[in-house]
Amino acid sequence: MNLTGPMHHIALEAGSARESDPLQVVRPSFSRRGLHLSARHLPISKSSELRNAKILHIISSALNVLSREGHARLSMRSVATEAQLSLSTLQHYFESKEKLLMETVRVFAYSFMDRYKAFSLQKELTAREALDHVLQEIIDEATHKEIAGILIEIWALGVHDQAIGELLTELYGEYRRLLAKLFMDLDIGLSPKAADDLASLLAMQSEGLVMMAFYGGILHPLPESLSYQFKTMWTILARQMVTDAPIPG
Repeated sequence: MNLTGPMHHIALEAGSARESDPLQVVRPSFSRRGLHLSARHLPISKSSELRNAKILHIISSALNVLSREGHARLSMRSVATEAQLSLSTLQHYFESKEKLLMETVRVFAYSFMDRYKAFSLQKELTAREALDHVLQEIIDEATHKEIAGILIEIWALGVHDQAIGELLTELYGEYRRLLAKLFMDLDIGLSPKAADDLASLLAMQSEGLVMMAFYGGILHPLPESLSYQFKTMWTILARQMVTDAPIPG
């Protein structure tokens, strides 16, 4: 898998480095729609544009190594080689493997969450349409074998590295809150607890899709009929949690 293109080059999207834009993103070329690496927590200014682009280039290279070789074989030297940088240049940006991995996990997670959040902010979309878009994104990404492989490696890192485990707990909390807001925005009378329960269930199901994509040979992209059933199921569940009525057969 090549996240950064044949020449290992990452360019910021046109206009994305402007101060008026709340996100700085780059578009690696490995997913069906293109994964945007988010740098929203990095400084955004004219002076930081090149530095941020370099950091995202390094992180994309780390994701390449993580996907291809696994977390056990990822090293500062292997990432430097992948990024076509000297080891000393890499260490100028990340002084240790631990800091590189922490930032890689953070940026990778925000790459999805920022896009999901953007749908809820699009005024031309209804709440149901925004939820449908997010559900489709979750399906596409969870069933993408290369993304699934990276997620499994990150989960393994979280088991063995306390700092990354704590970061994942923080990120999963933010992810569930984002999903819960999407359910609340439907304005169908869900209680905050019901929306949080739905968000937790959806997060768990998406993890199941990841495992099926990686080990079970699930198709990518998922057939349209299955995607439709997946999205419809969550709308039915949301309404059932409001009315406490039986889920229709």
